[in-house]
Order: sequence, then C-alpha cells, then structure tokens
Amino acid sequence: QARRAFKPLVGRLVEVSGLARGAQRYDESSQEATQEIVEVEGECGCCLAWLESSEVYLVRTFNGLSVTVPEESLREWTPPPTEEGGFDAAWPISDGGEQGQATVHFAETVVSCLGDKGYCVIQTFMSDQERADAWASAQEQDRDFFRLKQEVETGYMGFDSNNKVAWLQERREEESNPDGLNYPEEEELDNTAFDASQKLISSLGATIGGLVPSLGVSFSYVMNPLLRMSMTKNE
Repeated sequence: QARRAFKPLVGRLVEVSGLARGAQRYDESSQEATQEIVEVEGECGCCLAWLESSEVYLVRTFNGLSVTVPEESLREWTPPPTEEGGFDAAWPISDGGEQGQATVHFAETVVSCLGDKGYCVIQTFMSDQERADAWASAQEQDRDFFRLKQEVETGYMGFDSNNKVAWLQERREEESNPDGLNYPEEEELDNTAFDASQKLISSLGATIGGLVPSLGVSFSYVMNPLLRMSMTKNE
C-alpha cells in the first residue's frame, strides 16, 4: 500500500482509544492488512506509517502486534515516569527512512539517563507469546542458577538485589570475563526462546557503544548473556 511519512502521528507513541471494533492485523511480509480482527482498545505503541489507500495508520503495539487503526481512534501518548511503571525510552522502530534518526535519538536518550540516574528503562515490542515462551524456558529447564559474587553483584544487579542468575551460553575465553565470574559447567540447553532478547542486547551495545565514553567508561564487547530471576522464599 502507498505510504506517507509526514502525517502528524508517524513516529509517535500513541494509545488506541475509542475503537468501535477490533483492528485489522497487518502482515509485514505481504505489506497488506489481513482479515484477522484483534482487540487493541487501550493498547499503546508506535505509529509506523500512514497507509494512503485505506487512510489508516500502521501501528506496532508494545505487545508486538502490527495493526491498522483509523486516525480518529488514536491519540498521542506519553509514558508515565519509571517510578510509576513507565519507561525512559522506547526501542526504535520505523517503517521507512527515519530509522537512522530514531536510533540516534534513542541512543542519546539511553546514555543521558545512564549519566543522570545510573539506569535506563527501555520499552520493547515483544509479543505476549515471546514472553510466555521465555518464562517457560527459564523455569522448565534444568539451569544452574547462582548468586553473583558479592563484590560484583551490585554492579550488575543494582542495590538490594534478590535475584539469582544463570548463564545462557557456555564458558568463553578469559578475556571475555574480566571480572572473573564463575561460569558453571552447563549441559546443552535450548535457548531459542531468548533469541530475540539476545539480539536486542547486542543491538543495544552497538547502538550506544560510541557514546558511552562520555560516561567515563569504555565499551569493547558484549558479555555472555545472563538470565535473571527472583529468588523464592526458600532459596
């Protein structure tokens, strides 16, 4: 479908409001709206494009759905502060040539938050099914969870941590383990459910790598990914 990038809501965070019926799911591969109707009233996400022929916006919700929504059923949305369950930055997505600009703005926001308050909450567009699969994989497989060493735990987990961690990948060479963390011996595990998350972490490192020297640190590699879960009262 013909698209136009200069409609006012393109690239903006929005909330679906006042949608009388469900929205049509959009097929990214064929670039066409399907006949499937999904309920997205009250959902938030990002406007990717304006579809000229059908006069609707293409919206990606934070739950990973791509849908078409009429202009009158969208309103611009600002996330609440992180202390109230909001976030600092949304993962940059676009449907056209604005991706580079969005990525630069995202990187600057992340680094600015890290400098100002020491952390940054990022909203991604992972689907409910991806989250459910990751949760199931984390719990159902025989993973070697452990506590990080006390001298490095705060740097990785923050203050007052009640978390246990497990390595998703096997031991790497010593140069990839500068803090001397203890890599447990692992059997082969199915980490397919975490593929999307690992790609996000790698992309984040590449995106902000050139800016982190302003924080007084250097960036040279992405460490082995850690799976973090809260400890139970019996642990």
